[in-house]
Amino acid sequence: MVFARKGRGSEAKQRIAALVKDADYFVRVDAFNEGGITKGEVIHLEK
Repeated sequence: MVFARKGRGSEAKQRIAALVKDADYFVRVDAFNEGGITKGEVIHLEK
């Protein structure tokens, strides 16, 4: 889980250091609370 840090607004960043060169990667960020889950958009990371 990654939460926005205090004082940085709603922007949160995460560095992923264990990636394989020339592989395709896709990410999605979901939000959840007591009302349920909202699925985020799937994004293809460019090489």
